Amino acid sequence: MKKSRFTETQIVSILKQADAGLPVKDLCRQAGISVATYYQWKSKYGGLEASELRRVKDLEAENAKLKRMYAELALDNAAMKDLIAKNCRTGAEARGGAIPDRSACAATEPVLSLRGAVAGGLVYAAAGLDGA
Repeated sequence: MKKSRFTETQIVSILKQADAGLPVKDLCRQAGISVATYYQWKSKYGGLEASELRRVKDLEAENAKLKRMYAELALDNAAMKDLIAKNCRTGAEARGGAIPDRSACAATEPVLSLRGAVAGGLVYAAAGLDGA
């Protein structure tokens, strides 16, 4: 993605100048942007203050971080389930018994669960065999 020449603070100040009554064409010429860029900025940043914009950016970054964490934990959880199912099948075969279905191994599977929200972030914990 292309890096913008303007910071979010500069963009907000340009939008405020237009709100103050400066014609959009003149403002775009002064800033060196196209009219289309101005209206894209207006749709994205319109009505925001610089401090609110920083807060939105921080929240977007935190959201991306939490999505990555969730994806990693989901992969780990799936890998553990596959490993336990495989171990359950090989153990039954070694004892000479029939291969159990997935429900026979379900009680021994550790499950990752969402315990609760703490200070705006999420806390993940592995539930024990007792489901606590």
